[in-house]
Amino acid sequence: TCSSKHAFLKLVADLNNVPDIHLVLCIYKMTGLNTPGVNDVLSNYGLEYLPEAHCFLRTPNGPLDVTAFDSDFDLIKNDVLHEEVIGPAQIVTYKVQMHKKYMMDWAKEFSSLSGDEVWRIREECLQSLEE
Repeated sequence: TCSSKHAFLKLVADLNNVPDIHLVLCIYKMTGLNTPGVNDVLSNYGLEYLPEAHCFLRTPNGPLDVTAFDSDFDLIKNDVLHEEVIGPAQIVTYKVQMHKKYMMDWAKEFSSLSGDEVWRIREECLQSLEE
């Protein structure tokens, strides 16, 4: 839900001429420390982290993460690998395409697993978060 909530708030800011609000897509190192609940899955595959996509708003007062009630960008700020400002319409297709490409490239360079295997492990991590 990080994408839709932040894209909606960016649209509201734009419609109300609120300056300096930016929708940011980042890729961060998803670990058991910054994303409690994924450690067992990562450990099962011998992975320290997986690159995960996340959206937030950059504001004059700092990053704003409204993904969940207890979301805190500070938990991942030191693990960010990539950041880019995107438009609200880009969360539908571009975010997923960019994330998959990033993950495929990462798998080739940092893992003996294929990009498809890494994506499947990511899905397993997300499933563990829902449980």
